[in-house]
Amino acid sequence: MKTKNKIGRKIKDFREFKQVSRTQLAIKSNLDEKQLENIEEKGTVPSLGHLIKITRALGGADWNFS
Repeated sequence: MKTKNKIGRKIKDFREFKQVSRTQLAIKSNLDEKQLENIEEKGTVPSLGHLIKITRALGGADWNFS
């Protein structure tokens, strides 16, 4: 799996694990829902700023990227 696809997949998996909808994450992270869709589904690599916002919105201390 390519790295950029892996990042989006991890975000989606963790969002679903936390039972947070994409709409809820968009609101909590102050990002556009379309941006999140592109990251999760199309392999768009998020900027560091966006990744930080997503991580904070999902309570990122529980993340495991291995």
